[in-house]
Amino acid sequence: MWKLLLAIFAALLAISAFFGVKHFMPMDFQEIFNPPELLKSEKPIELEIFPQVFGFELKKPSNLSFSNLTLERFQGEVKADFASGQLEFKPKMETLSLKVPIQEIGFENLTIPALSLKQTRFRLENLTGTGNLDLSEFSGKIEIKKDRIVLSGNVSSLHLRFDNTTFSLT
Repeated sequence: MWKLLLAIFAALLAISAFFGVKHFMPMDFQEIFNPPELLKSEKPIELEIFPQVFGFELKKPSNLSFSNLTLERFQGEVKADFASGQLEFKPKMETLSLKVPIQEIGFENLTIPALSLKQTRFRLENLTGTGNLDLSEFSGKIEIKKDRIVLSGNVSSLHLRFDNTTFSLT
């Protein structure tokens, strides 16, 4: 009798996995063999940084519009040089670059695996200071403003060290 019940249960599991039936069990059938990372969590932040130079890479083609300029399917490096007041766009696989005066522009759905800045002014909620910043696994929006960069999204960890104070978000 128990062999029959076991065979029926195994058959139901196989059929539900084959047809993609969800929620037959509390977890996905594949999660039994590939468990999710339990210790990885993301925290929402809005961080303003005031660096001399800040750059990142757009790995997926993006349409950018600002002032009287439109860049369609742009893929490559974006660099804001606040000291010179220039915003530079350097396409991937090209030798040319485009420089324009810094102006406000936002970039959605970006990821930054790691970011480390030394002696940079920043603002995070009620914390303001100049010091060292280490950030891991940022995903969200980056806005370039006239005098700063705003990161709005999620991070897996953030460490700020300034004025004999250490702030960590992990």
